[in-house]
Amino acid sequence: MVHILPGRPVGKPDQMSPIGAAVPHDDSAWAWVAERNPGGRASTPVDTARLISWLVSDEAEWVTGQVIASDGGWSTLGA
Repeated sequence: MVHILPGRPVGKPDQMSPIGAAVPHDDSAWAWVAERNPGGRASTPVDTARLISWLVSDEAEWVTGQVIASDGGWSTLGA
């Protein structure tokens, strides 16, 4: 994994890592992401898990040296 942006945090900020605590905790921030993301929503841990599951499967044996954006199209916005 080259980069992981934390998803919606669970728990209280004082019980999280510094990265998790820095992520917005209010619904308006996540609505903003969903409205702008071509995928129509913010990502979930399941989205990342599905990609990792595929990458470690035999189906992905020919995939090497790639950067795979699992962001619902966010990276196509040029942000």
